[in-house]
Amino acid sequence: MMADPKPFPTDIGHYQLIKRLGAGGTASVYQAYDTTTDRHVAIKVLPVHLAANDTIRERFLSEARMGTRLRHPHILPIYDIGVHQGSLYMVMKLVTGGTLDRLIPRGPLPLPFIGRVIAQTAAALDYAHRQGVIHRDLKPANILFDRQGHAYLCDFGIAYSYGSAQAETGSFIGTAAYASPEQCSGEPLTPASDIYALGVVLYEMLTGTPPFVAATPLAVMHKHINEPPPNPLHERPKLPPGLAGVIRKALAKQPAYRYQTARDLSAAFRSASDTLTR
Repeated sequence: MMADPKPFPTDIGHYQLIKRLGAGGTASVYQAYDTTTDRHVAIKVLPVHLAANDTIRERFLSEARMGTRLRHPHILPIYDIGVHQGSLYMVMKLVTGGTLDRLIPRGPLPLPFIGRVIAQTAAALDYAHRQGVIHRDLKPANILFDRQGHAYLCDFGIAYSYGSAQAETGSFIGTAAYASPEQCSGEPLTPASDIYALGVVLYEMLTGTPPFVAATPLAVMHKHINEPPPNPLHERPKLPPGLAGVIRKALAKQPAYRYQTARDLSAAFRSASDTLTR
């Protein structure tokens, strides 16, 4: 984690900072109290020295704009965007149930839990896709939970509107472990790339490990492009047999051979899982 270069003020306008919840490579997230609406919120802060970097600044603002534009029960809402003493900040719904990436290291997850996460994340993805938005960085760290266990998709910092803007091509952007073959190749993306990433997340929840593992991100990308998807039953033999086909289709190398929508993937998972109770 990257520490703030200096202590941040206790107040940002009408938001009273309570404690720091975490920090990533660029921004820190704080719990705060909104004196105007009388509610606790999360505030993500980009410090001054990073806000001066055009690329980092634009990604932060892109995430904030997308969050205010996309309104769905399973997309983390952004309430406010602003500047405080040269630092950028965005105000978000406070969810305190942790992230999916903290659950997976404990081992394979129960099928009913997986079904709920996939269904809720798929609903969020399909909504975003209908708005012309591709997430491009779907991964367990970007799936948050509230105390009731509801999932929220977050971090649209590298998302783009494929219906109104040119796709970035020729260079890789994203997280190698969850990137589709076309994303690894720097090709134009469609919603099918997010569906592939959801398939990777599904495989990881089923088995406790990603489908493709290697010593370097470049080697992982090579596997996404060239190696067939592994069978999750090899790692977890008591899974319903039909889940092997679900993973195979979700992780098809060619986008046209994958599920057409994220909901289709969720429905296929539910159908295959239900064989245990038939």
